[in-house]
Amino acid sequence: MATIRSAPAMRTLPYAAHGRAMFRIYFLMVGSIALTAHVLPGFLQPYAYSVILAGMVYLPITRLDKERIPLADVGLHLKGFWREALFAAKWVAGIFIPFILVNHWWHVEVFKRRFFWAWPKDSFDWLVQWNDVLQTVGLDKLGQESLVWLGPLSILWVLVQQALFIGLPEEWFYRGYMQNVFRDRYGDGFFRLFGVPIGRAVLFTSLLFAAGHLAAIPHPFRLAVFFPSLLFGWMALRRGSLVSAILFHGAANTLTTFVNACYH
Repeated sequence: MATIRSAPAMRTLPYAAHGRAMFRIYFLMVGSIALTAHVLPGFLQPYAYSVILAGMVYLPITRLDKERIPLADVGLHLKGFWREALFAAKWVAGIFIPFILVNHWWHVEVFKRRFFWAWPKDSFDWLVQWNDVLQTVGLDKLGQESLVWLGPLSILWVLVQQALFIGLPEEWFYRGYMQNVFRDRYGDGFFRLFGVPIGRAVLFTSLLFAAGHLAAIPHPFRLAVFFPSLLFGWMALRRGSLVSAILFHGAANTLTTFVNACYH
């Protein structure tokens, strides 16, 4: 079947020039995450993760800078930021409610956990220290954990943190760099999803994205990030920008953080 051409907004990157470097960076980052999670003492881990995330941003940029490829050509720009934010917000509104319902069934029926609309104080101690606590609810239904309701500033800060410090590095490396290298190697796609060609570039990027998440927590459930990764890849190609994928990624991580903490 003939390859379908994608929208010209997102540039492909030559696989011959970037393929080996892409895999070297990937395995360096994944290996570093594994060492940080399983070898380094806890007090050093935040610093190590910061270096790793910075490397995910910096190393591909150095490769592109050598070839004088503008970062905007592969989606790293702020053009139309509010339009991209609105696009991400529409997907948040459309997906998050079904996600919450399915996630609730998963926790209650599969893991036999109980839901309590508050968050464990110990798990969010770094936010509790800001004194942005609306109310201390008490103990959970098992009488084991002190629960709190955090204020809107805490939730907003988690969203900003997840978008800037997790969403930005991961989306830049996987969707801005890796996916565009794979697009040069395998073409844009063999079918269209809402006008956007989807093919092996998106699939392979998502597989490596999911595999990378096993480095810190080697549990099969971590592979579930393969599915939102497909959406992140589609967003990047659909918009010719990484902004909506970064914001949606941050929002998804924030929702997961707070919703999953309600189950005990």
